[in-house]
Amino acid sequence: MERKSTDFLAQRLPGWLFVMVSSGCIFYSILPFYPFYIMKMIMQIAMFVCIVSLFLLLVVKNISIAKYNKIVIKIMKEYESK
Repeated sequence: MERKSTDFLAQRLPGWLFVMVSSGCIFYSILPFYPFYIMKMIMQIAMFVCIVSLFLLLVVKNISIAKYNKIVIKIMKEYESK
């Protein structure tokens, strides 16, 4: 990346993609036992977060930047309060 992004979702998306891919690889490569279900749950949560983030970045941002900014500010406040 030549230019740093100031967009909160664009900064978080690569990490969630990495979590999704790594947990998916672990999920599909280990035998079924207890961590198997934990990896499945982690993979599904990461997939949901990635899909929502991509939807916000690719669709909502192009249609209504005001709504996008409202949603991102709310997400940032929740993220920083933890």
